[in-house]
Amino acid sequence: MFRGLFIFAILFGLNCATTNSGKKTGSEPFTLDCSDTKNPYYFSVMKGKGSFSVTRFLEYSVPAGAHENFLSENRKIWDKALYDYQAKKFSEVKALLQPFLSKYDQDLSLRELYAKSWYWSLQHRGKEDKLLAFYLDLHKRIQHEIDVQDGVRKKDEVVIVLGFNDVEWKIATIYLDRAEWQTAESYLELSLFGGTMTTDGSQGPHPSVIENYAYLTETAYYLKDKDKNRFYLCKTLQLDPKNTYAFQFLLR
Repeated sequence: MFRGLFIFAILFGLNCATTNSGKKTGSEPFTLDCSDTKNPYYFSVMKGKGSFSVTRFLEYSVPAGAHENFLSENRKIWDKALYDYQAKKFSEVKALLQPFLSKYDQDLSLRELYAKSWYWSLQHRGKEDKLLAFYLDLHKRIQHEIDVQDGVRKKDEVVIVLGFNDVEWKIATIYLDRAEWQTAESYLELSLFGGTMTTDGSQGPHPSVIENYAYLTETAYYLKDKDKNRFYLCKTLQLDPKNTYAFQFLLR
């Protein structure tokens, strides 16, 4: 059971109306006018732009059978892993779950908790090729489950899965650490779409959405895309006026 939604409605509604002023080290004070910022997402641009074409969002979960099979035999292990993860004992969680990966190869929830524990246990994630490979494999497995259940997909279409959109964010930030800006941007856009679709706006801007905008400001800076750079910087400041991270990546 899933609910298909077109993503473009959200993208077309992202209008910046922020005016911000600041001063970079060694430069004159200036004013950033966001009242006429160009939205980079219109159909002629979106079509074929980057590595992905995101046209659907599925509110859907991957099959639970594999995870239920794991829980039936290892409930205490799983509960301890969750408890230790909340306690930020990431290396311990990784070591605890690693022996179960081969036997419960189809359990995506197990693999996702293992992956993010591994991710948070490292300081220099961009240098860990095995972590990136594991995450790319996890992303491929999730997309495969959609194909198995849904079976309706356009060529090169990528679908965001509720509950797993954090996978795209993790992959994106690994590519950021590797200074692979184009690939990082593609995965950040996927993560942003999923985060925006699953965030309740009435509760205020979600930190992950703000962080996505800030990182996309950075990728646009290094890719020298001024329209995207201004758009994402303005969105960051609109949601978080005190954000200083994104402001250092303003293309002038």
